[in-house]
Amino acid sequence: MSAIPIYVGSKVVGSVLNDTFRKTIHEKHVLQRPRALAFDDSTLRAAKAAGARIVEVTNLDTKITYRAPIDRLYDLGFKVERGYGKQIAMLLDESLGYWEVTFPPKKASPVQLLLL
Repeated sequence: MSAIPIYVGSKVVGSVLNDTFRKTIHEKHVLQRPRALAFDDSTLRAAKAAGARIVEVTNLDTKITYRAPIDRLYDLGFKVERGYGKQIAMLLDESLGYWEVTFPPKKASPVQLLLL
């Protein structure tokens, strides 16, 4: 099965593969007040129409991945209109448990070898 591209206008912003709408962002695209991830409402609707039940966002700067059911975005999210069209955002506050968060693996510390 091949990925189905999801657009905002003529720009591809992510894709649906199996039941997951995947997209990548940079840190500058994270809402800061309040700290949240926002999605163009049309992309969520298009992703659902393409069979997505889950949204998965990878921050290319931090390498952190966030996953949540799309329906949770509608249930627990809030509407945002800050000059980029109608969006739905959901808080990133870890204590709320809205997102399944995957952190990048920690790099191993260098080891000093003993010279004999």
